[in-house]
Amino acid sequence: MGSMNGGQNDLIARIHDRMPAILRPTDYERWLGLEPDPHDLLAPLPSKSMTMWPISKRVNSPDNDDERLLEEISLAANAAA
Repeated sequence: MGSMNGGQNDLIARIHDRMPAILRPTDYERWLGLEPDPHDLLAPLPSKSMTMWPISKRVNSPDNDDERLLEEISLAANAAA
Protein backbone atom coordinates (compact mmCIF):
# COMPACT_ATOMS: atom_id res chain seq x y z
CA MET A 1 0.00 0.00 0.00
CA GLY A 2 1.25 3.45 -0.78
CA SER A 3 0.09 6.99 -1.06
CA MET A 4 0.24 9.45 -3.89
CA ASN A 5 1.56 12.86 -2.94
CA GLY A 6 1.28 16.04 -4.87
CA GLY A 7 1.63 19.73 -4.31
CA GLN A 8 0.12 21.22 -1.21
CA ASN A 9 -2.66 23.76 -0.84
CA ASP A 10 -2.28 27.00 1.16
CA LEU A 11 -3.45 25.39 4.40
CA ILE A 12 -1.05 22.43 4.29
CA ALA A 13 1.83 24.63 3.03
CA ARG A 14 1.97 26.11 6.55
CA ILE A 15 3.23 22.75 7.88
CA HIS A 16 4.55 20.67 4.95
CA ASP A 17 5.80 20.89 1.37
CA ARG A 18 3.52 18.13 0.01
CA MET A 19 0.24 16.45 0.83
CA PRO A 20 -1.51 13.19 -0.03
CA ALA A 21 -3.80 13.24 -3.03
CA ILE A 22 -7.41 13.48 -1.84
CA LEU A 23 -10.09 12.41 -4.29
CA ARG A 24 -13.63 13.70 -4.18
CA PRO A 25 -16.24 10.91 -4.12
CA THR A 26 -17.49 12.14 -7.49
CA ASP A 27 -14.04 11.31 -8.96
CA TYR A 28 -13.74 7.71 -7.68
CA GLU A 29 -15.20 6.12 -10.80
CA ARG A 30 -12.92 8.08 -13.10
CA TRP A 31 -9.83 7.32 -10.97
CA LEU A 32 -10.59 3.59 -10.93
CA GLY A 33 -11.72 3.48 -14.57
CA LEU A 34 -9.94 2.81 -17.82
CA GLU A 35 -8.65 6.33 -18.45
CA PRO A 36 -4.87 5.92 -18.89
CA ASP A 37 -3.75 9.06 -17.02
CA PRO A 38 -6.28 11.00 -14.94
CA HIS A 39 -3.41 13.11 -13.54
CA ASP A 40 -5.55 16.22 -13.19
CA LEU A 41 -7.29 14.48 -10.25
CA LEU A 42 -4.03 14.79 -8.30
CA ALA A 43 -4.42 18.56 -7.98
CA PRO A 44 -4.45 19.69 -4.34
CA LEU A 45 -7.86 19.78 -2.66
CA PRO A 46 -8.79 23.45 -2.07
CA SER A 47 -7.98 24.74 1.42
CA LYS A 48 -11.57 25.85 1.96
CA SER A 49 -12.58 22.16 1.96
CA MET A 50 -10.31 21.34 4.90
CA THR A 51 -9.88 22.10 8.61
CA MET A 52 -6.64 21.84 10.56
CA TRP A 53 -5.89 21.92 14.29
CA PRO A 54 -2.89 20.99 16.49
CA ILE A 55 -2.81 17.46 17.92
CA SER A 56 -0.51 15.65 20.32
CA LYS A 57 2.86 14.25 19.27
CA ARG A 58 1.46 10.95 20.56
CA VAL A 59 0.22 10.46 16.99
CA ASN A 60 3.83 9.69 15.97
CA SER A 61 3.85 6.30 17.73
CA PRO A 62 1.93 3.23 16.52
CA ASP A 63 1.61 2.22 20.19
CA ASN A 64 -0.98 4.98 20.55
CA ASP A 65 -4.26 4.07 18.90
CA ASP A 66 -7.20 5.86 20.45
CA GLU A 67 -9.66 8.60 19.60
CA ARG A 68 -7.84 11.09 21.85
CA LEU A 69 -5.17 11.41 19.14
CA LEU A 70 -7.53 13.70 17.23
CA GLU A 71 -8.30 16.00 20.14
CA GLU A 72 -7.15 19.59 19.72
CA ILE A 73 -4.37 20.65 22.07
CA SER A 74 -2.73 23.97 22.81
CA LEU A 75 0.57 24.41 21.02
CA ALA A 76 2.30 25.12 24.36
CA ALA A 77 1.17 21.70 25.67
CA ASN A 78 2.47 19.96 22.54
CA ALA A 79 5.88 21.65 22.88
CA ALA A 80 6.18 20.33 26.44
CA ALA A 81 5.20 16.76 25.49
